[in-house]
Amino acid sequence: MPTKVSNTDDLELKILELERRHAQQVGELKNSAAGIVDSMSPSNMIKNVLSDIKSAPGLKAAAIDTAIGIGTGFLGRRLFVGNSRNIVRKIAGSALQFLLTNVVRKRMPALREDKMKSNGVHHQEIK
Repeated sequence: MPTKVSNTDDLELKILELERRHAQQVGELKNSAAGIVDSMSPSNMIKNVLSDIKSAPGLKAAAIDTAIGIGTGFLGRRLFVGNSRNIVRKIAGSALQFLLTNVVRKRMPALREDKMKSNGVHHQEIK
């Protein structure tokens, strides 16, 4: 609620108080912004994702399956394209990479189950 200012001394005190409050709020805002920028850094984002993967059941297996799929797709593209400069071959290599990545990622759970059955282990989640 605004207070009524009756003379110049009161006005000067009110101005000083508002300037002090403004400086404090600007400082708090800068600290907040620095915290947000720090939390949005790539290293912190990767750290947070990895900790989420470690704590969520089933997510670790999905992450491993995806990583294996991506690696397989990349390797298949490199083997198919090689050092070729042919644009058609490069496009076909990218399509092959996409196809291999998805096929391998989708087949990994079945392959894991088959491997566990052959080892005598029944339905166990990767931890």
